[in-house]
Amino acid sequence: MNMRITNSMLVNNFLNNMNNNLNRMNHLQAQMAANKRIINIYDDPVGVIKSMNARSGLRSLETYSANHNNATTWLADTEDALKSMNEVIKAAYETAVNQSSDPGNDGTTENGASGREAIAPYIQQLRDEVFNIANSRMNGKYLFGGYNTTTQPFTTRMESQMQYTHFYGDVDDLTDPASDNYDESVEVVNAQTGLLRKPILERNPEIDDPEDPDYMIPVYKDVPVLYYNNTDDAATDITYNALAFDPTYDADKQYEASQIIQYDVGFGYRAAINYTGLDLMSVTGVYETSIPDPNSQEEGAEITILEPFQKNIHQIFDDFHNALVNDDQVGIARAVQELQSAQTHIMQTQADVGGRTNRLDIVAERSADDEYLYTKMKSDVEDIDLAEIVMWYSMAESVYNAALYSGGRIIQPSLMDYLR
Repeated sequence: MNMRITNSMLVNNFLNNMNNNLNRMNHLQAQMAANKRIINIYDDPVGVIKSMNARSGLRSLETYSANHNNATTWLADTEDALKSMNEVIKAAYETAVNQSSDPGNDGTTENGASGREAIAPYIQQLRDEVFNIANSRMNGKYLFGGYNTTTQPFTTRMESQMQYTHFYGDVDDLTDPASDNYDESVEVVNAQTGLLRKPILERNPEIDDPEDPDYMIPVYKDVPVLYYNNTDDAATDITYNALAFDPTYDADKQYEASQIIQYDVGFGYRAAINYTGLDLMSVTGVYETSIPDPNSQEEGAEITILEPFQKNIHQIFDDFHNALVNDDQVGIARAVQELQSAQTHIMQTQADVGGRTNRLDIVAERSADDEYLYTKMKSDVEDIDLAEIVMWYSMAESVYNAALYSGGRIIQPSLMDYLR
């Protein structure tokens, strides 16, 4: 059965086909302009999901790369601080070995009592350098303060850092009415750290007249107090994040020791980049002491007694300094063993830093491979072959022009042509 084809049917079909050709050309032109294969989501829904996953992976790798750079810089600065600490300990150790190997009991030799007392200031300078290294910073952040990166973690009660007053005796003497140091306006907040609450005169913001008796009013503030006794060999206390630094680990110190800063540097890997002050300064070891063997009949037979110890490096230097001042042979001999343990501790920490740095480098190499794969995945889905698109556009253009020509031939005859 033949179907009657009207002129309007020809025109409508022609226009529909022309629109299809135009849409095809417009899509190809948009691909060339954007240099992307996917212009609309419906072009390739599966490809869109792959592209989004690839882009998400690349953004994560950018974050990992920035974190990797920060972590590497932190560990590099930590390693420099540890190298400096090791050099200081090495210098003190060589001095201790030298002083313990030649007693010089006549008091006139280089290693005699006067000679040791002359060397004590050198050890004191090394001790102060240990304190400075423990407060090392990177870009304004303290390396060994745990989560506390903005406030100096290690403090001492040295006269040069006195902010309130100094006196002979105990901090508690300030609140003891029977003490010569009694101050009724002071309240001891923390006797271990020497933190006091004391009225400080400050300007009253409500009074503008300096002659007014209420122009200055007392404001209670917590301030540190520094104290020392009247001997040259006084021990210098050291605190860490306002906690007294001693071998006893209470809940507060356990919390401080657990303050590990971690960076996400790779998929599924968080790198620990810091060492707390407790990690840095705490040293454990044993004293080895030889004594005559009471159970042996052989002349000169000895046994070795092992006595464990735990100290902080600053205290080791302080005790060594005092041993030199007091010509304490036992203290000097112990300083040799303590400094040796401290050096071993620092070298072990340096090795751990090297291990962490090497792992960061391995993760960085893997991230570079991942970046290549994600970039290739994104390119395979999104990017166009420009030569191929130009070819398809030329073909579509030829088809469009041919359609225009044939359409003109179809639409040209009309009823008026037959009525003429």
